[in-house]
Amino acid sequence: MARYVVLALPTLFLLAACGGGSTGGGTGGGGQQPGGNTGPTDFNGLTRSLGTPFTIPADPDAADQTLTFTDADGDPQTIALSESPLTAVKQFDRIVDNSQTLYGFRRDEAGVSVAVFAITDDADANLAPGARVDSRGGTFPDTGSATFTGGYVGFLSRDGDAGSPFFTESRITGDVEITADFANGSVSGFIDRRRRFLTSDNSSVGTLSSVALNAHAIADGVSVGNGGTTAGGGIDDLPTYVPENGPQTGSWSVAFGNENAVEAGGIVRIIHDYDNAVSPADDFIETGGFLVTTDAD
Repeated sequence: MARYVVLALPTLFLLAACGGGSTGGGTGGGGQQPGGNTGPTDFNGLTRSLGTPFTIPADPDAADQTLTFTDADGDPQTIALSESPLTAVKQFDRIVDNSQTLYGFRRDEAGVSVAVFAITDDADANLAPGARVDSRGGTFPDTGSATFTGGYVGFLSRDGDAGSPFFTESRITGDVEITADFANGSVSGFIDRRRRFLTSDNSSVGTLSSVALNAHAIADGVSVGNGGTTAGGGIDDLPTYVPENGPQTGSWSVAFGNENAVEAGGIVRIIHDYDNAVSPADDFIETGGFLVTTDAD
């Protein structure tokens, strides 16, 4: 039986996509403000995604839930999310584990949800990790700035190794801080306190370096284009894991939700490229998501 990992962190955020598709968008009016500012503008619901397509449950508070994804043959598959609850960690409101399925509940119906999906059974590891974020919309300020903090969860999957191309061997947790400059339409941040846990038994297997979430443009409640780049984030276990081409790099996106954009969520993809002459594995893909709020939320 295939073992899957699903981490849904619905709470505040919209998956800004590292190269994913999008729907929704749009702005509405705001009254003219002193200094020529138009004031907060309305933005509609947004969805962004990357990797394997999947859907999150319609009612995240229900006792029995299912998550549906499309397998490599294009057929729908369903995973139950109501079995074997685990002890919650700060990155989730609750974790559910059945065949390595992780799920966290939405905190605010008016805000944002995010989910990350991965395969943890190397006998059926032919699906790329997936992530998505859904915002219900809100209002987007055009003055001032705000700092958002929250938790990150991701999965570290083999990148195309023969026999198990996307086998996911570990889960990553961390803390996120982003700063949105609404007046200038930009956002940047970082992920730190990153720890790695094996998906097979949840044992701690060390730390990873911090990730810089490099600045990029935001407008109408979401990252512009494909978002921004990342730097760093490699496995700290040296000399076992030696980066092959310098620090790890990747991409990230963010989306906002609720009135005055007091909630945000993002998705992250990092390419881990290690020297296979000295490392246990050559390459990994890290696929993750985060939920963040302002102090005003």
